[in-house]
Amino acid sequence: TFDLALGNHWTLGAIAVPNPTNAVAGTSGLIRITAAPISWAANFKFPAGAAPTIGTFPAVIPFYVQDATNILMGNVTEGIA
Repeated sequence: TFDLALGNHWTLGAIAVPNPTNAVAGTSGLIRITAAPISWAANFKFPAGAAPTIGTFPAVIPFYVQDATNILMGNVTEGIA
């Protein structure tokens, strides 16, 4: 599960990324991505309206919780070890 009450730094790989639980407005954090996610849940909102295609792993993407149903995603930094 992706529970923001347990922390705001997460690592994920080739999974269907679920909507996080306990998303509180104003929370921010980072997601370290080790393999291409299969999909992202509807609450994740990406620049330009679509999840990025990541070519080099691991990658890091920042997020900001606008409200319980809108997780604003930043730009991906690829190839970060």
